[in-house]
Order: sequence, then C-alpha cells, then structure tokens
Amino acid sequence: MIKRKVISAMQSVQAAQTNRLPPPRTNRFLAVMAMLVCLPLGILAWLHAARVRPLSDEDKIEEARAASKLAATFSYLGFLIGGLIATSVFVVFVLQELTV
Repeated sequence: MIKRKVISAMQSVQAAQTNRLPPPRTNRFLAVMAMLVCLPLGILAWLHAARVRPLSDEDKIEEARAASKLAATFSYLGFLIGGLIATSVFVVFVLQELTV
C-alpha cells in the first residue's frame, strides 16, 4: 500500500516536471552589447536580464518571460538609439568637413 503511494507520488512529480515550460533566454549578451552602444538602456536591459534566471528557478516562468522580453526590448532600443546617435554624429562631421 505504501509502496503504491510512493510510486504514485513519483509519477505525479515526473508528470509535473515534463509539463514545465523551458526557461526563457536571459538575453545577457544583448544587454552587454547594448551597454557598449547606449549605456543607460544597456543597464536597464542588464537589470532585467539578471532577473530571468532566479525567477525561472523559482518556477515563476511567466514573470521570467516578461523580464526576458523587457531585457530584449531595452537592448534593441539601445541599439536603435545608439545607432541613430552615431549616424547623426558621423553625418554632422562629414557635412562639416565638406563645407570647409
């Protein structure tokens, strides 16, 4: 009787573990690259990326996915803004040299 309960409990634990969603990506590499391009948004991205692993370890998968998505969003936004700033600075210097 006890053996059946133990086997039943083990099977339910295995079933619960197989139904778990895989942990989301941390996007830490994106955050580091965004820090090189646009520091404020890169820091925000890093802070959200650092929350992903502990949340997924605590089985808060939806919150971990939200943090991962925010990390990616801030990273891409940092790339966009940093790229626009770099391009505008380059254009200003090139136009300045052409007019001189």
